Formats: sequence, structure tokens, C-alpha cells
Amino acid sequence: VTHAAIGTGGAPAAADTTLTGEQSVRAAITAATSSNSKAVVFTATFDSAVSFVTATKNISNIGLGATSTAGAATIFCGAAYASSSCATNQNVNMTYTINLA
Repeated sequence: VTHAAIGTGGAPAAADTTLTGEQSVRAAITAATSSNSKAVVFTATFDSAVSFVTATKNISNIGLGATSTAGAATIFCGAAYASSSCATNQNVNMTYTINLA
């Protein structure tokens, strides 16, 4: 898992390679673990300087994948959330936690 994507749709299906309404730029992620935890925490920043949105959008889904290019590989995991307005001058900071049994 190397990149995160955001979009304007719902949660991705198991075989999806892009998010519904995926924005044009994927963000590189950082993964962190702890020796006393069974969780992996992925973080990323979608920087307004790279124009990940070209007009104000209501973003509502996120996905993690293995490529920086939409459609190149199946999305590893993803979710939908209550939409949030994002303008062209805003950054989006993302945290996605996966708990392992």
C-alpha cells in the first residue's frame, strides 16, 4: 500500500480499481505500527498546491492502493463518510487505521 485516493462517491467495491468520483491526484502514504499494538496507521496529505481538486467538491470516500495511478491496481481498502466540502485552497489530511486480530 503506497497511495491514498479521495473521491465524491460511496465505499469502493471489492474489485474496484478507482473510487467513484476519484480526484485527479493520489497522495503518497506513510504507514506506522507499534510493537504493543495490532494496528497499522496510514497517513497522507492531499496538498492544495498539487491541485487535487480543480473546483470546490464534496468529498465523501477514501481508498488505499498500491499505485499512484487510478485504475492500475485493485483498491486495497476503502470507506465512505459524511461528505465534507473541499475548496481548491484547502489541504486534506487523512488517517486510516486498520486493526489486525
